[in-house]
Amino acid sequence: MFLNRLNILQAQIHTWEDGTALDTFWVEDGTKDIERRLQQFKKDLRKIVSGEVPLKDLLFERIESNGIRQKIIPRVSPEVKINNQDSDFYTIVEITGEDRLGILYEITQALTDHGCDTHFARISTLGNRIVDVFYVQDEWGEKIEEKQKTDRLRQILLNRLPPQGEITSKDHS
Repeated sequence: MFLNRLNILQAQIHTWEDGTALDTFWVEDGTKDIERRLQQFKKDLRKIVSGEVPLKDLLFERIESNGIRQKIIPRVSPEVKINNQDSDFYTIVEITGEDRLGILYEITQALTDHGCDTHFARISTLGNRIVDVFYVQDEWGEKIEEKQKTDRLRQILLNRLPPQGEITSKDHS
């Protein structure tokens, strides 16, 4: 979506026990050319899902062809909250940080690598701030309650978010 200049305002992700996933995204296009951008996004998504082009190859190809340059922007402090009190069935993981290229992919990959099964997610972007909330269970369908596991999950997610201070972000020239 980033490569097609579609800004994710909000998303809802649902996963059923049979592995079916339904992801709904609310997006905006600052260039006022939404139809063309959506068509290109569909083409890119088909290439990635079919395995024709790996995501990282498409990212590097598009970044180089668009002449993206570096720009310093103020930081949003990264924060990861893990909550086992507000749901009887799920561990709730709330992630706040700086929006940047590929951050949603990195977060969901970190959750998957840690053995988390995401049942529901609410993704929000406000300016350069993300607030993403995931309702997860472990590979046995249980909440993640062991302190060592929650601490490790928190650290893995924080490692995916840039450190505090100013960071470098991508901006189209």
